[in-house]
Amino acid sequence: MFKFTQALIKQTLPACRSLSTYKTSTGLVGLAVDANGRETLLDLSAKIMEAVKPIPASSQYRINVEKWFTFIPKGMSRELYYISYILYLIIRFLYPIS
Repeated sequence: MFKFTQALIKQTLPACRSLSTYKTSTGLVGLAVDANGRETLLDLSAKIMEAVKPIPASSQYRINVEKWFTFIPKGMSRELYYISYILYLIIRFLYPIS
């Protein structure tokens, strides 16, 4: 199943990207769109996890921060990203925005 999904992604992603539009504005003055948003978020998550290590492990703040910033990388796996992107494009094709 995984090999099939990976092959499907490699074949369809370039075509899907040519059909899609890329975000050009955040809608916030002075805040530019990050072209590598996924990688930036993963890097920041790793830095935050390192930064909270000096805080005692029993601290509720550290516990909550670790919950959030261990969840983010799990939700941003590459395969999940591609599958959700393909599904998004299929739905957009079936139900075009007029």
